Amino acid sequence: MKCVELLFDTLAGKVGAAVARNLSATLPAIFALGLVVPLAAPALAACDVAEAKSTVSFSKTIEPLLDVTCAVAKCHVPINPMEELILQKDLAYHFLVNIKSLEATNLRIVDPGNPEGSYLLHKLRGTHIEVGGMGERMPFDLPPLTDDQIGMIATWIKDCSPRN
Repeated sequence: MKCVELLFDTLAGKVGAAVARNLSATLPAIFALGLVVPLAAPALAACDVAEAKSTVSFSKTIEPLLDVTCAVAKCHVPINPMEELILQKDLAYHFLVNIKSLEATNLRIVDPGNPEGSYLLHKLRGTHIEVGGMGERMPFDLPPLTDDQIGMIATWIKDCSPRN
């Protein structure tokens, strides 16, 4: 994660490189707790995420799905995450919503209220190349998500991506 690397650089100057490197496993949890805000500030949302309501629950539906299909060994886990994206339970929301995509830099990973402008959906549908992305369809090396599963994610995004 670029924000983690920037934080490491800052910490290395104050506490030494060895101490800063040892923080790598705990920084995602620190971000999740809101104790540190990622240095790459997200753009303003199209809708108010804090006030949003959705028929699809992030914590009961979206997050468990991402945890078993994306936060698997050598993929989107805290240690050396692919594309600097952690999709593990309790961390995924902070790495998805209003975060600029590293692959399709004109899109956010999840753009609340805008499913078609959300790179996550394009990666899951296999349309990511069409929007300037790269790489493989996700989840990598597993069967694609069903249309119903992708539809639930699209509904959650359309409903302003609440952390419910």
